[in-house]
Amino acid sequence: MNRLLIIGNGFDLACNLESSYDSFFNYRFHQLFGEKGFNHVYDKITSVLESESSIFQERPFPIRNSVIQELKSDLLGDPNLWDIFFILAKKNLSNGGGSKWSDVESTIFGIISIVLVNDRANTLFSFKSKISESNFIKYIKWLSYYSDGTKEKVAQFLLNELKKFEEVFATYISSLVANNIYKDNAKTLLKELCRVSDPQDPDKTENLNVISFNYSLNELFGIQFSSEVERVNSNFRLDSWSNVHGVANFNDGRTKSQINIKHHIAQSHELPRPIFGIDGYDRNNNKMIQDDRLIFTKSYRVIDNKISSIRNFDNFLLDLPNIDVITIMGHSLDAADYSYFETIFDRCNLSSDESSVKIEFYYYEGNDIKNESKNIFRQKALQKVIRLLNSYGESLNVEHGYNLVSKLNFEGRFAFRPNPRLSMREINYESYGAN
Repeated sequence: MNRLLIIGNGFDLACNLESSYDSFFNYRFHQLFGEKGFNHVYDKITSVLESESSIFQERPFPIRNSVIQELKSDLLGDPNLWDIFFILAKKNLSNGGGSKWSDVESTIFGIISIVLVNDRANTLFSFKSKISESNFIKYIKWLSYYSDGTKEKVAQFLLNELKKFEEVFATYISSLVANNIYKDNAKTLLKELCRVSDPQDPDKTENLNVISFNYSLNELFGIQFSSEVERVNSNFRLDSWSNVHGVANFNDGRTKSQINIKHHIAQSHELPRPIFGIDGYDRNNNKMIQDDRLIFTKSYRVIDNKISSIRNFDNFLLDLPNIDVITIMGHSLDAADYSYFETIFDRCNLSSDESSVKIEFYYYEGNDIKNESKNIFRQKALQKVIRLLNSYGESLNVEHGYNLVSKLNFEGRFAFRPNPRLSMREINYESYGAN
């Protein structure tokens, strides 16, 4: 049985890793503020901005430097520009409009749309008040001022500052992954998903390919997991492990050395750092992003970050047509990642009349034992699955593409299951975040 396993942040949450964006910001703000509190820091930021506003408006200068210097003298940590952006977002954005301020990639999209294309309507932001909207937009533009003045230079500056923020996030995730309990939980969950513990299960995995949208576990963990399973099941083999958006411990010497050796790459080769990226398709205006926001899109950042350099990609793509089961767990299935799934489904020949490929989705059913609560989680998850498959069906140039869900279900190739229940502490899965 050849299985392709696709995992998102829900997998890590199920393994008791506090990897949601909300958890990260709780850590980051406490790291910066200590006991001084959020409102104290927000007031400090706006006080500096307003006190120097008249000078700035008469003769623009990098006012952010004044803000950062003031914060450095008052805080425990060393804030970067995107820290400040998210502090402003938390204070001024409401949870309406379909996204939270802590949804990192949505907030990045909104901020660069304001700064680079002066587009307020396209941000999808919902503000607490008109004053909040006015202040947020004003402060974001002031903080983004770049003396050169060209939008191209501003975009590159903001991207360079974002890389500093990404490195902070990488450090946070790396510190969590160091916990051996998490790794043990991950191995247990992988065995459940792959059915390797049950020799009588006809769907047990023998050859496994993993595509991870997480920054946590990497190929080195996959090799260790495979070695453990092979001791009790000689037929099991891990064919590939790919991290779509980089790895958190990209600076770890042992990890770099062993992965580079496996792929016959020079030891000087760097592992790809984690990236945050926006969807390359502007769904509000129904067109591809071709303006200065392009360098923030996932496709640009993945290529620019050389993430595919640690994958044996030719063999990986050649193996996909031989996949028997596609298993998806813990992914938010947001539209921004549809292009990945379309490519995977195409390569696996999911929609072909001759195909026997099965697809199974695992979903989180909540902590509440009441059936009514479980049904709500199930319905929301199923809606996302159907939207994904419908979108893929519409992209096909075949008549039955519009009936893909019915086709898969009728042919017994579709499964929708609650996450495996492991003996772990229950946590809040309200937002998968960080796919």
